Amino acid sequence: MEWDGRRGPLTGTARAAAVATSDERASQGLRVLAVARWALDGPRPAQEEAESALTLPHQ
Repeated sequence: MEWDGRRGPLTGTARAAAVATSDERASQGLRVLAVARWALDGPRPAQEEAESALTLPHQ
């Protein structure tokens, strides 16, 4: 997860907070879309590799 320009693992606490926020917004009829990124330094990786070690930016 990236927060204020610092990267670190998505902890259980951060994950629980994200799920709670999503649930709260859903109860209001809203939907949440998350976008993650992964910087590539070479050729396109296989899908399984590309779907791991993603960074979830926090805004």
